[in-house]
Amino acid sequence: MPAAAGLAAGFAFVALFSAWAANPPLYRIDSWIVYAVKIPEGAAAQERNFEPEVIDMKSGSAIRWTNNETAPTTVVIGPACTPSSDVYKATTASRVKLEKQLAPGESFECRFNDMGEYTIHAEPWPWMRGTIKVAP
Repeated sequence: MPAAAGLAAGFAFVALFSAWAANPPLYRIDSWIVYAVKIPEGAAAQERNFEPEVIDMKSGSAIRWTNNETAPTTVVIGPACTPSSDVYKATTASRVKLEKQLAPGESFECRFNDMGEYTIHAEPWPWMRGTIKVAP
């Protein structure tokens, strides 16, 4: 009987972890969360997409984009989010969109304070598209 109980507990843990891993936060500070989005290696040649393509998040949370590709790319977010202060100098932003060029291995964070749906895409790769859904 103890082995069966341990096995059942193990299956329950795997099920819970799988649900969490579908959209895991990178880290959490107080009431806001930072999610991780990758530009995968091979995206330029293999027409791969953002990982993950869709994020459901709460207002005030942020996303950290990381370019794992060997070529530079530009992340375009519309409408614009609020970039962390260290990237303002290298960011083109308006109310309509934000553009941030990422060198290979580079990352940047952007906070989503306004509720709604945001679209993201990468330039120069038209197949890289994603959605961010921000709820209260």
